[in-house]
Formats: sequence, structure tokens, C-alpha cells
Amino acid sequence: MPAYTDPGAGSLTTVDASSIRGDWGSADGATSYTLRLSTMADNPPVAVAGSDTTAGLNTTIAGLTANTTYYGFVAGCNANGCSANTVLGSTVTLANPATSLSTTTLTSLTATLAWTANNNPTGTRYRLERSTSAGGSYSLEMSTAALTVGVAGLAPGETACFRVIAQSHGGVDAAASNELCLVPAYTNPGAGSLTTVDASSIRGDWGSADGATSYTLRLSTMADNPPVAVAGSDTTAGLNTTIAGLTANTTYYGFVTGCNANGCSGNTVLGSTVTFATVPQGLGYTDLSAAEVTVSFSGNGNPLGTNYEVERAQDGGAFVQVLVTTQTTVPFTGLTPGASYVVRVRAVSHGGVASGYSGSLSFTTIGAGPAAIVNLRGTLGGGGITYAWDPVTRDTNGDVLSATVTYRLLRSNSPSGPFATEWATTTGTLYGLALSPPPQQYLVVQAEHQNLPSSLSAVIDNVDGGRYVYATSVGTLAVAPQGLLTGLTSERHTVAVESHNADGGGTGFDVTVVKPSGGSAGDVTFSPVGELTMGLAGATGGVRAVEKWMGSRWSLVGSARVGPPGVVTVTIPRTGVYRVMGSPAGGPLVREVYNRSFSPNGDGRAESVVFRLENPENLPMEGAIYSSENMHVADMAAGPIPGLTLTWDGRARHGAMCEGGIYTYEITVGGRRMNGIVVLLK
Repeated sequence: MPAYTDPGAGSLTTVDASSIRGDWGSADGATSYTLRLSTMADNPPVAVAGSDTTAGLNTTIAGLTANTTYYGFVAGCNANGCSANTVLGSTVTLANPATSLSTTTLTSLTATLAWTANNNPTGTRYRLERSTSAGGSYSLEMSTAALTVGVAGLAPGETACFRVIAQSHGGVDAAASNELCLVPAYTNPGAGSLTTVDASSIRGDWGSADGATSYTLRLSTMADNPPVAVAGSDTTAGLNTTIAGLTANTTYYGFVTGCNANGCSGNTVLGSTVTFATVPQGLGYTDLSAAEVTVSFSGNGNPLGTNYEVERAQDGGAFVQVLVTTQTTVPFTGLTPGASYVVRVRAVSHGGVASGYSGSLSFTTIGAGPAAIVNLRGTLGGGGITYAWDPVTRDTNGDVLSATVTYRLLRSNSPSGPFATEWATTTGTLYGLALSPPPQQYLVVQAEHQNLPSSLSAVIDNVDGGRYVYATSVGTLAVAPQGLLTGLTSERHTVAVESHNADGGGTGFDVTVVKPSGGSAGDVTFSPVGELTMGLAGATGGVRAVEKWMGSRWSLVGSARVGPPGVVTVTIPRTGVYRVMGSPAGGPLVREVYNRSFSPNGDGRAESVVFRLENPENLPMEGAIYSSENMHVADMAAGPIPGLTLTWDGRARHGAMCEGGIYTYEITVGGRRMNGIVVLLK
């Protein structure tokens, strides 16, 4: 039997990504040919990926895998069988175009790109190309077998376009993928702050922004972002800059953007700061008088609303702040006539930072004012009280006044003021004003000569004929014009009432007549007596005992009446230390016995026994004396302070003097009773 002849030599040709054509020569006696494709070079093929039988000398096999190497084998056949294979060599299917190119992450400087293989097998290589515009000229960015890659070198606001081209193992390019164009966003500069440099400059600091080649700092007097009123700006390649030419003592808000050739980012807000205030300049004065002057100065570029601290020194003393103002013209009143003053000013920014001090301004007030009013007094008449005082004829230096003196009368509803001018007169030496309570009112008088005021007179009220009234922390002391208090024979003294520690209970206070130079004027008697109105917690009615410190002991000197509740009125006969006794719950009925052993012999010493009682509510009280045989021999009489004391002079009820010996007393106050003994000496 004749042998089969193999088909003639041939080749494989790639048609597309899924088809390969085979061509070969004829084989003697063959009536058909079978082409087999395998991904392996074994002959005969052990892994046939596709086959086709044809009567011709070529055929195309489809349905193949893209970008895959295939080996071709063809055999000639007839009705009796087939020849051996003629090997046609190998070829590679084309790669499919990559699809769905997209970005998965995008920053100002980088991006992550991804695409699908579109059935290309693993190992297919892809050429990523980049252009600066859509449809532009592309250049190779990288070659990779991956389906996800990262790209760098982007810039904010700059267009970057990409495409992917799959390459077969045979080096044939597939069609390009879809075109992907990116414009990275700008990143704002990092957080920072503003710092005041001086009165006209502010420095800004901030963190870097990706892709920025420069930064622009803008300052605004408004907080709007973006700024609508830019007061100053500067562009720098660094991360800080200083803007000058700003207004002093002004709040500025900072905004910084990062920029490159393509544009700028949004603003990073740097907060706010206040420029320093400038030093005030040009101090001067006008309207100088004995007690007043007007000082003015230049704000030196500080805006309206700037606070100025005004300091003043008198007669070489230390500077003292006397005023904080937003004005640059400042009136001073209440100055001392003939005194030397130095004034200086500094500005304080809205941020609380003080400028340096201005230059000093010196001036001396004019002359001496009129002497103080003396001998202020009142006379009670049918129409009320007429007030009068001695005319003021000299100034505080003792010189005769050269012009008419005006007297101003100031009135208040409180002894501590404030007092407001009600009347003024320049005629005569006395001025009458009829006042009568109620309500209680208070007057002071002030002399004025050539716009120089005197000190205020004593405060006088409209009770009785007019009393001097001294408002103190303890209470209000009223005393008729008299002695040292009038200023008639010496400089006018005042009265002080201060709290005092009252050993043994009660509310203690110290009454002192004070010299004009300070210090006590010593023991002073008030005639007529003074009257102190003071608070006494818990007092609701009746009377309270008043004691005076006699140097070694407390001595009962009077009583205080309660009314209204919580207030007592105390009679003050002279200066000294006093206490007002309270009403301790459960205290002894007899608080003290004076001369428990007494001898009524006419020598003026211990002539009677006196019982001081606890009777704040002014209840009925009585006392009885009993002999040693318990016989009722005498009744007590009212003592020196009615309502608070009882006394026995040693006489029996029929008037005869009792025998010497020990006697028992029994005292009843309201519903309370107390007993004790006394000794009658002969």
C-alpha cells in the first residue's frame, strides 16, 4: 500500500485577537486537510485549542484566546486515513484593547489609575501613555503588566490625560483604551497664625500646600472668607511673610492661598490679631484755672475708639492713672490750687497691649481757693430754719480775697450725698433758707472765688435748729453746732465713729473728734449731747443699756431706744468707747449690782445700791427688800436709767433708816423673778 505524503510546508498568520489562518502545500492523494492549533509545541498536539477540516490549502480558526501563542499542525487525509502532521510554526493572537480606564484615587500630585483586561490573559503588557491635553500628543508614562498603577508628577489645576494600549506577546499594539483626563484639585495651605509685629505690620505663618509654588497672604478688616476688603497682601515662595503699611490698633483677619501656574487654592484662615497702638503725641493744655484744666493730644494715627490711659503726678509724686478715655481732649476738675502737675498718656490696643508713654506735659494750677466755710449754723423760727455762716474773706493762704465771693448751697436726701447745687448767692454775708422736716434733708455750703471753690462745709440737717451730721460705717451721728466742730476758733474738726471690739458682748463703737491734720482731739464733751443712729441686729422694741469704758471697767451711762426694728438711737454725751447691750436669750435678769455693800451715811460714797436689769422690751418691773426674818421691809425705787435700773437707799417703807445687816432682794420684770442679797453697813 502506498504511504501517505505529508502536506507541503506552510505557515500561520494572525488574523485578529481570536482568529488565526493556516496555509500549507498539497499532499499527494489527499482529499481533505485538518488544521489543528495548540498552545503547546508537542507534535502530535496533545492540547488542541481549535481545529478545522477543509478541502483547500488554507483555513481560519476562530474563538481563540487573545494574546496567546498558538502552534499549528496540518494533516492530509483521504478515505483511507491521514498523513502525519506538517508543523506550520506558531503565531500570537492580537491583544484586545484595554477598556474602562478610570481613576480610583486623585490628589493634588498623584493619581491611581485602573483598567480592565478585556479578556487579555495575565501577563499581557500595557503601555500607559500621557498627554497634557485631550487628543494631544501622547508619550510613554510606563509599561506594565498590572491593571492598577499609581502615577505621580501631577500638579494642581494642570490637565493630565492618559490612555492604555495593550501589546501582544508578538509586539503588536491593540487599539488604545478610552482617554481619561484629570485636573487635580488644589490643596489649601496648612494651618497657621498671625502675629503682630508693630503698629503697622503683621506676620503670617502657615503650612505648605501640595503643588503650590507660591503663597499669597491677604489681610482684611473683616472676617468674611474669601476676604471682600483686602487691606494688604503679599506673595512669597516661603511659608511666612510680613505685611506692612497697616493701620494702628486695628483688628486684621488673615487668609492665605497656595498657587501655581494654573491657579490658586482656597483660603486657609489664619485667625486674627490687632496691630499695636502708636504713642500719643503733641500734649498741650488750655483753660487752666485753680481747679481745672483741659489737656489735649494727638492720637498719632490711632483710630477712633482707641483707649488712652491718662496718668497724672502731683507736686513731684508718683504717676497715678486717673482716667481711661477714647477722647483726645480731656477736662480735669477738682485740682488743687497752686499745685504742680505732670500728665502723660499712653494708648492701649484692642488686644490689651499698651504703647509707650507720650512726652510729659507740666503745668501749675492758679493760686489758692477761698477758705472753708466756718460757723455754719441754723436758727429755728416760725417759718422753719434759717441757715447762716460767717462770710469768707480770705483764701487758704490767708490772703484777702479781691473779688466777690459766691456761695453755693448744695442739698441731698442723704448725709453722704451726692449733693446737688440748689441755690447760689453773692449778696450779703448770710443767707436764709427755711426748711422743716419731714422729710429729713441735708445741706452743705461751698464758697467760690474767681472760679476757685472752697472745700465743702460740714453737713447740716433740718432737725431742731439744724445739726451737724456725720455719716460713718457704724451709723449716723448728729450733734448741734458747737466748739471745735464749727471751725470758729480753730480749724474745723470732724467726728468719726468706728467699730470697736466690745468685750463681754454688745455692739461696740469708738466716738472721736478728729483734727484737720488727723488724729484725735482728745476727750471732748458734746453740749448739747450728740445722737447716734445705728443698726442693732435682732432689736425689735424697748430699750438697750449703753455702757462706756472708764479705763478699767464698763460703766452704765444711759440707754438706747429701739425703733424702727433693727435700729437704735444712742445718746452720746462725750467722746470715748461705748457699747450697746443686746438681749441674750436666757441671760440673767440682774446684769449687775452696783454697791452691793453700801453705807447711806452722807459721805457721798456708796449711798445706795443700784440694780442694772435686762429689760429690752421695757416690761413693768418692781423690787422688794426683805429682812433676815423674811419680813417685807422696803420697796425699790426707779434707778438713774428708767426701765433698766432699780435702787434702794436703805430706808424702810415708812421712811426710817433700816438697821445694818444682810437683806434679801426680790426683783420681778414681766414674768421673770430673781433673788439675791445686799449688805447695809452702818
